[in-house]
Amino acid sequence: AAQKFTHISPVWFQLKSAGSPIEDAPLFCQITGTHDIDSGWMDDIRKNNSKVKIVPRFLFEAWPVEDLKKFLYSEEVQRRCVKDIVRLLQRNQMDGAVIEIWVQIMSMTRGSAVEYLLEIIESWSKEFHKVGLEFILPMMPALDANYEETGIVNREVMKRLMSSVDYLNVMTYDYNKDYLESSTKILMGLNFYGYDRSGSSSEAVLSKKFIEILSDGDSVLSFDENDGEHKLIFGKYGIIYYPTKQSIKLRLNLAIELGIGGVAIWDLGQGLNHFTSVL
Repeated sequence: AAQKFTHISPVWFQLKSAGSPIEDAPLFCQITGTHDIDSGWMDDIRKNNSKVKIVPRFLFEAWPVEDLKKFLYSEEVQRRCVKDIVRLLQRNQMDGAVIEIWVQIMSMTRGSAVEYLLEIIESWSKEFHKVGLEFILPMMPALDANYEETGIVNREVMKRLMSSVDYLNVMTYDYNKDYLESSTKILMGLNFYGYDRSGSSSEAVLSKKFIEILSDGDSVLSFDENDGEHKLIFGKYGIIYYPTKQSIKLRLNLAIELGIGGVAIWDLGQGLNHFTSVL
């Protein structure tokens, strides 16, 4: 299966605030998760595919409000942070990173940090590219189901981002082709897990739970033509939407039709073993 992938992104790292209780003390980014680095696993991946790029994910999380402000306003703090990331990647012979920062900061600031974020992404991408590393940015869709702008990102912001990053991982397959330019930099999100929509909120469903419910004699599996996905009806009100080879093929064909850069799968370990056969 390794031969089918251009990039693999282990979810090892977090970017957290390393602030100090002392007033005016310098603020640093703390990279956690380094204990999860598995060099043997990376060697095995590369033995099976010498061209694959290892691009671990860094999740921006757990920032107090005051520290977040310092981070957004201080180019020096941002510069220290990206240099620490780059050093870690180089030290461990990695090829780049997936920097999960846009959606997180937009949520924390209620959408008021767009210009700061653009400057950070542009600056960090340059630092990556100076040393031959790839910069991948996950992004929520610019349009909702009715093709109205969501406010997370608009057309102009998308253009600026795509001029800086190597890839934008757009976490949906439902967007208008004409809305995007430089579409070879777009990776369409493709989930290998399902959702339990039985209640008022959705819960993620992994392969083990899906198989358990599917094995129940009272469950019924059918294909939803509108959503292009299989749904599993069980119990009185239970309903799970879960990917299958058929639904994955539909989305792969859509990616080809749109002429985008590829698909980004979340994540291989959560799906059924035979899913990779259709890639």
